[in-house]
Amino acid sequence: MIADMIKETRMAPLGSVWIGRIVLICAVVGGKSVAASFDCGKDGLSRIENIICTNIELSALDSQLASIYAVARATVEEKSKGALLQSQKTWLATRNLCSGDQCVHAAYDARIAELSSAPYVRGIDFDLKLKMGPHGPEPQCGEIPLTFFGSIHVEPKEIPQAFAGFIPFVQNGSKVLDLRCAAIKGNGSKTYFLVTRKPNGFPGVLILLSRAPDGSLRREAENESIIQSDVAGMSGGYEGIAISKHGFTVQNSFGSGAGGSSFGFTFTYSTRDQTWMLEKIDIESYGNSDAQTAPAQHLTTKTLGRVKFADFDAAPYPIARP
Repeated sequence: MIADMIKETRMAPLGSVWIGRIVLICAVVGGKSVAASFDCGKDGLSRIENIICTNIELSALDSQLASIYAVARATVEEKSKGALLQSQKTWLATRNLCSGDQCVHAAYDARIAELSSAPYVRGIDFDLKLKMGPHGPEPQCGEIPLTFFGSIHVEPKEIPQAFAGFIPFVQNGSKVLDLRCAAIKGNGSKTYFLVTRKPNGFPGVLILLSRAPDGSLRREAENESIIQSDVAGMSGGYEGIAISKHGFTVQNSFGSGAGGSSFGFTFTYSTRDQTWMLEKIDIESYGNSDAQTAPAQHLTTKTLGRVKFADFDAAPYPIARP
């Protein structure tokens, strides 16, 4: 058992190993205490839960394991889900036999290493469009706490549990540019807007997701041409999604330092068609004398016709491939 594998060690004097560990923890959490994956304030905590809640390192490990396990559950093949669940139950039973902090710490280290080595468990690259709040960058979807700043690779144990269900919709090699959510269909249900893009000139993908009755995510529709590509030396790009009361607008810009254009593609939900439909396209020029005199274009369904979000082709507009 894990307890038999642990050799007792004496705490190193302050100023050596333990000081380093404390500094590392403070750096990771930014001065905030690390919470376990469960509520340490609830009544009736078990003996092991009390051990975890009174140790900042164990609380951090519990949170890390919860995240990586959520990623594992989201990415494991259907035929292996039962085995994964059983292995977690077995691990919990073994952990609960521990009598002290060191044993619990070793149990978490072993389980995190085991799940991290699973071939289906992967990290995610982010380059998020964030909004700024009073305390810094804030997530665009309040229930999914994504606040990673800049272009960054995030390991499974650092991915918020609430994001794990989105990982199967992120193609390998793609970055997550955006994740927003809003209840704008008119029926109370929430829509999730997941924007991903491969680097080096590929247009991005906008996937519209919703929750199934069991809480899992399901793909409603996607469009592979509507998000500006990422090309070195090109200004502009994907600017974000503006959400209104009854729809959303995908905003892109394209051009150079001398001038360019901005594009807004607006969609609304059709209860008749049970899907998102193109409502209008707004195009405006900027930045040089020719652009400044070019009239803005406002195209509506009168000229565009009835076009589903999934069928809309942005190729005629210079935002997909420069």
